Amino acid sequence: MEKEDIDLIKVKLCLIVYNCLYNNKLLYRTQKDLAVYNESSLASELGVRKATVTDILYCKSLPNTKTIFLILKAFKLSFSDFATMFDKITDKEAISHKKYISQRMDKLKNL
Repeated sequence: MEKEDIDLIKVKLCLIVYNCLYNNKLLYRTQKDLAVYNESSLASELGVRKATVTDILYCKSLPNTKTIFLILKAFKLSFSDFATMFDKITDKEAISHKKYISQRMDKLKNL
C-alpha cells in the first residue's frame, strides 16, 4: 500500500472521530449524561492518554485495531455504521479536512 493511501485512511479515521465528537459535543448541551463529549472524556473512555486522542484528531497517528474498536464502542457505533461513514468520505473531503484541521479543532474546542 502506498504512503498516500495510508495517509488518506488516517485522515478518514480522523474525520470520523472528529464528526462523532463534534456531534456529541452539540448533544452534550442538552443531554448532560453523555459519557463522551470532548477529548478528555474520549481518552478516559478509551483508557488512553489525552495526547493519543489528540494525535488521532490531528491526523498525526493511525489508531490500531483495538483503539478503533474502542472508539466505536465509545460512540456506540456498529462496525457497519463505521464502514458506511468511512466509505461516504470522499478523497476530496478528506484532503480538505486535513488542510483545515487546526481551524476545525479550534471550532470543536470552542463549542
